[in-house]
Amino acid sequence: MQLSPQATPMAATFRAGAARADRDKSAGGVGEVVEVRVPGPGGFTDLTAAIERVAAAMLDRPTSMALLDLRETDFVPTMVQAELLLDMLVHRSQVIRNRVAIVARPGAQFGMLRLVTIKASLRDLPIAAFTYEGEARRFLETGLE
Repeated sequence: MQLSPQATPMAATFRAGAARADRDKSAGGVGEVVEVRVPGPGGFTDLTAAIERVAAAMLDRPTSMALLDLRETDFVPTMVQAELLLDMLVHRSQVIRNRVAIVARPGAQFGMLRLVTIKASLRDLPIAAFTYEGEARRFLETGLE
């Protein structure tokens, strides 16, 4: 299934594909990973639309996991927006059952998203924030931060 960026009015690249062949299958491996990348200046609506895309893809593929990459966007959520993101994730917790890794820029963007993911983990949502894609993929493979 190819997700189209034209389906929503945001600048984002959506790619759904199987896990890379170099996964360690002996450690349980990884199921399908839905990748959502948000390029450009971005904003709160871009991020929420990306989360909606993740939820929609995971609804279609209940065993999939997701990698949300925000490193190309300058957007940093405010405290109010961080709380709204948390509410959005909690509301979609019936759909987002498997691991979701968020890759963010170091600094304020990572800090705010880390705050969201810590609060999400307190509600048993398997979501974590990282600054390196390799660490995010490792989290998807193992569940360990």
